[in-house]
Amino acid sequence: MPIAVVWSNLNDPMFVASAAAGVESVEPIDETQYRVIAFLGVGSISLRFTLHVQLHDVVPLAGLRMSVQGAAPGSAMRVEAGAALSPMGAGAPRAPSGAGATRLAWTVASDVHGKIVSIGARMLQGTMRRRIEMFWTQFSANCVAAYALARAAREGTGSAERSPA
Repeated sequence: MPIAVVWSNLNDPMFVASAAAGVESVEPIDETQYRVIAFLGVGSISLRFTLHVQLHDVVPLAGLRMSVQGAAPGSAMRVEAGAALSPMGAGAPRAPSGAGATRLAWTVASDVHGKIVSIGARMLQGTMRRRIEMFWTQFSANCVAAYALARAAREGTGSAERSPA
């Protein structure tokens, strides 16, 4: 799908939140800051975190960085993430519509401390890694699904029944 579509989705806090497990709410503060309420759990323990999300180094259609800081009773977390977009097969001719595959490369580093870490740092690391991988997998799937729906609507090939004229 075109970079512009992936970029648009990456900058839509509600779209991003729909791919993140445990997100309860997203409240935009301004164009680059959000307040997020999310649950993070390990084993049978789940804590409700209030997170402050800040976008940095935003380069339209190319990438951005995101800082996340949050707290829950007795625990705190910090996440630094980056996302970079590039066309797949650089130099390949583009379709007239501008359509083409987009590569989304991401990086992430996180630190969680407090009560939740006392449950088991090793277990928490594995849980965080799986959740982050699941997020990007779900984000990609949501992008593909939204793009397919929009394309079907534009082309009039939606699956809705049409009444005879």
